[in-house]
Amino acid sequence: MKSPLLMVMLLLVSFPARSEVLVLDPASPFTPDGTVVTDPQGDRSLAVERGRVNGVWYQFAFTDSQGLFQGEQDNPPVTQPDAGGSNWVLSCYQDNMTDKRSCSARKYDLTVTYYDNGASKVSLGNNNFSGSRIYARIDSGEMMQGLGYGYFASNDSKAIISALLAGKVIRTRWQEWPYQSRVEGRVSGFGFNEVSRYMKWVLAGQQQK
Repeated sequence: MKSPLLMVMLLLVSFPARSEVLVLDPASPFTPDGTVVTDPQGDRSLAVERGRVNGVWYQFAFTDSQGLFQGEQDNPPVTQPDAGGSNWVLSCYQDNMTDKRSCSARKYDLTVTYYDNGASKVSLGNNNFSGSRIYARIDSGEMMQGLGYGYFASNDSKAIISALLAGKVIRTRWQEWPYQSRVEGRVSGFGFNEVSRYMKWVLAGQQQK
């Protein structure tokens, strides 16, 4: 009879991770004014680009394409995700089975995802109460709602992304598991133009802009 540890190891081998991080080429910087440095991380070194574009501080690692972009005008230059969630936190992945790529940017509890086929979606919340609705309102406009699973419909997602690109404010509401606690939020579009540009740059294969 196989030991429990061996069974776990066999499961890990039989069912690999669904996605892998996207590795970027340090020879192709995001902006001409960005500075590529080597950061020691334990027993290895990471190539990191840091800089400021259109007044927005940013940094990302070429080894896994994960990055931080300034999310509020008064935030200090980004070095660690310690601004209370008010910076944009980015990650990019490639699906192991289909090779399709995607990039996501999260600020507070709002997440915007771009796909390499040009599609996009917006989700809200973290550990949402099962089946509960999510709500968003652009500035003082009409309220939008999503039904379950934490995602907005395609048209509403596009409207939210357009509003963020225009620098508008998204007001949000969702319910958290397990007590159906109501969570209110406010997400400004500061920095999202640069975030959008970065995600498209990665998904396009790092073509120099």
